[in-house]
Amino acid sequence: MKNELQSNLKSKALYLLLQLEPYSEQAWLGVREIEGENGKLFRVNHWFDNLARIHRFQIHTPQEPDQSIRATYNSKSICDGLIAKLGTTGNRDGVTFGAKYDPCMSLFQKNRYNYNLGFVKGQGVYRVFLASASTGDTSILATISDDPAYVHSMLLTENYAILCVWNSLYAYGGAPILWTKNIVDALAEFDPNRPDKWYVINKRPVEEGGRGLVAKFESNPFFCFHLANAFEEFDDDGRLNIIAGVVAYEDLDILKHVEAQMNIVFANLANDNHEVFETTWDFIASKNYNPELPTINPSMSLKKHRFVYVVLHTGISTLFDSIVKYDVSSQTAKTWSQNGHTPVEPVFVADPASQVDDEDAGVLLSVLLDGIKGMSYLLILDAKTLVEVGKAHVNGVIGFSFHGTHVPS
Repeated sequence: MKNELQSNLKSKALYLLLQLEPYSEQAWLGVREIEGENGKLFRVNHWFDNLARIHRFQIHTPQEPDQSIRATYNSKSICDGLIAKLGTTGNRDGVTFGAKYDPCMSLFQKNRYNYNLGFVKGQGVYRVFLASASTGDTSILATISDDPAYVHSMLLTENYAILCVWNSLYAYGGAPILWTKNIVDALAEFDPNRPDKWYVINKRPVEEGGRGLVAKFESNPFFCFHLANAFEEFDDDGRLNIIAGVVAYEDLDILKHVEAQMNIVFANLANDNHEVFETTWDFIASKNYNPELPTINPSMSLKKHRFVYVVLHTGISTLFDSIVKYDVSSQTAKTWSQNGHTPVEPVFVADPASQVDDEDAGVLLSVLLDGIKGMSYLLILDAKTLVEVGKAHVNGVIGFSFHGTHVPS
């Protein structure tokens, strides 16, 4: 079940794309319907708008040396109130991502460093802030005026917060949200001539000597959901560089199909003024790989890392069909895949006995759907080799999800 990425797989991935068709059983989500008591039908036809649920696997340590490892599974709906409302009215008020429900509305809550977006006379106002974990106080680190855009995530390094306003602009300054009631339909067409804007903000509050916005960069236009990592590094001339790993799309068609590039972006902080600098791009993985949901060893966060783990869409399954380990240093890859099995974002769990410099010592956890049997299971892979070391079967189907974490006992 382990193999290297073959050249024929690369070319196949380039042409076999997943088309998301609203209300189609072949779409990522398929039709999800709730009929209200008044006869009104509520439909969910976008993956991002599904009704949220938390899934938990517990792996139990054997009490005796000869005992097998046992795993238990349970799940919990976190939107019972919304489901009850839909069952009564068939209607979900408010702004959503692609339909009438949007988990993205709370994606950025409860984070230490974050941003919010305001709309002022058609202009976007981004406020990058720090919510102190110790005091609970909130400090505005920088206020930035730029075109309003749907920005899914930010980057952090040891000393900086980085906001990239990429090419997912709201049409007419965001006004269409008032009548479309969702994010997707309120976005303007992708503009290949508009560069993306990168803002580098000092993480220290201004009242404590922070410098606010310290640099602004431009890069080739792209769209992005997920970012792998970012870190600071000095070059041979003593200049500070910021290196960011992004999963970049050439346009907004990700809302219809999967085609991505995993890139490294170099930004040089040569001086502290507000001139606009250009970034340097190093394309470490072509769009033939179609990666998404990147993850790393959590201990390497904000540090120079070597390995990135992603899920991959190559066209041999409905959605993602492979788990890939990408070596940033050698620019090589290993992959795990099995016909008819669909993985979700891998979660890296480090070996507690590993050395500090042994970055890939540990396992990957991913929940997969066996499309042939119609059953889900938890897969455990050796993070070094991507060889299977165990699995825990569930007598049923677990819905595809986005993000997860490992919590030690």
